[in-house]
Amino acid sequence: MSAVVDLVDLVPEDVDAVAAGLLNCGYPAASMRYMRVDVHTIEQYNRKETDARESQRSWQSLN
Repeated sequence: MSAVVDLVDLVPEDVDAVAAGLLNCGYPAASMRYMRVDVHTIEQYNRKETDARESQRSWQSLN
């Protein structure tokens, strides 16, 4: 989540959501998980209008 938050300023204004692939490298049978979140949610988190827990609840699984 923090990597996406750090890059939010690079997201073009006409983009509504972003997605990320997540992998637990410490687990041998891990599979790639893809998640999406609205850019507005990331911006709220950056401005400290929401906390990490509330922001994480907004992420949605794509697989």
